[in-house]
Amino acid sequence: MARGHRPQGRHRGDSIAVGIGGAMLQQSGITPDFAPGRKFLTQSQGSLAVNAVGGHSSPQILDQLNKHAGVKNAELAIISVGTNDFVNSTVNKSYTPERITQNLQRIRSELNAKERVWVLPYDPKARELVASVARERGDKTVDLTQFQPADRYHPRNYAAIANSISPLLNQLNQAQAAAPGADQQQAWVSTQNALLARDTQF
Repeated sequence: MARGHRPQGRHRGDSIAVGIGGAMLQQSGITPDFAPGRKFLTQSQGSLAVNAVGGHSSPQILDQLNKHAGVKNAELAIISVGTNDFVNSTVNKSYTPERITQNLQRIRSELNAKERVWVLPYDPKARELVASVARERGDKTVDLTQFQPADRYHPRNYAAIANSISPLLNQLNQAQAAAPGADQQQAWVSTQNALLARDTQF
């Protein structure tokens, strides 16, 4: 990456981030270094960084975002959050729809990305809350229900989701390549990155 050039992206979040982050590393020719049990993946190699932990809910993601400036300032933010909040709501009354929505909005505002894409969870209630924030802000979405589930929360094929993200990265790549002063290296870098601020139960 060119010195001083804005980071193209980072992976941040939960078990879905672990899976998709690993798939995107593999697509870039990098072997993911999963922790035992595949519950977290912390890896930075080339222009792609993954920092994801299974089980994170929106308050934990907010806390982590405030600790990682590189995550907050990525070019493309792919955000998946909400399912764990609804799982936690059965035992923690602070997880109300209003509080979850506030957290989603805060996560969005904390990200200084040029473009944000929300991953809509399988859980119908969580999906509606996330979709409503995306609609309100005019953001793009990727709906997990388009992909075959392995269980109530997780997709069966993470590579398929990573492939669906590729056109978004290519669009960013083309826009940067057309920008004044862009060079081949910077354009290539933008195709290799995405930020995933994610939350779905592992």
